[in-house]
Amino acid sequence: LHDRMVYLPNGRVQRQCRQGWSWDMLVGFRYFNQNDLGTLRNLTESYYVDCEADNNMIGFQVGGELQDKHCLWNWGINWKIAPLYNCADRNYRAAGLKSYQGQLAGIADIGVWANYQFTKHWTGRFQYNVMWITGVAQATSQIVQGANERYEVDNDTTEFMQGLTVSLEYAW
Repeated sequence: LHDRMVYLPNGRVQRQCRQGWSWDMLVGFRYFNQNDLGTLRNLTESYYVDCEADNNMIGFQVGGELQDKHCLWNWGINWKIAPLYNCADRNYRAAGLKSYQGQLAGIADIGVWANYQFTKHWTGRFQYNVMWITGVAQATSQIVQGANERYEVDNDTTEFMQGLTVSLEYAW
C-alpha cells in the first residue's frame, strides 16, 4: 500500500509514512523444479554415459517477514519452510532407461533484503537468499549406481544454494 499524502496548513502536500517494525506471515503452495544433466566419459575407450535427473517438487509452504519501514527505504528478513513431495525421474540417454520415484523432500529458505522507493511508482530492491533443499535427485548420483533398470532413483541428496537478486519494481 502507498503511504498517505497529507495536506499541511501551509498548502504543501507531504508524504506521511508509517515507520517502524512490522511482521507478515505467508501460507500457500510451492512448486520447485530442478533439472540436472551429468556425463561420464572414458576417453580411452570412447565410452560415455549421459544421465538426466528431473525433480518436480510440490507442497505446502509457510513463511514470514520481519521488516523495518522508513519513509523511502525499508529492510528486513524473510524465511520460508516447505515440506514437499518430489516426483523425481532419471533418464539414461545411451541405454534408453527411464525410472521414476517419489519421495518426501523439503526446502528451507532465508533471506535479507532492502529496498528504496525512487518515486511514487518505482522501487529498487536488493535481496540475498540462502536455500537448503533435501531429497533431490542429482545426475551424478545416478551414474554411480550404474545404468541398470533394477536400481531405484537416488534422491537422497541435500543441496545448498545462495544468490543475490537485484530488481526494479513498478507499482501502480
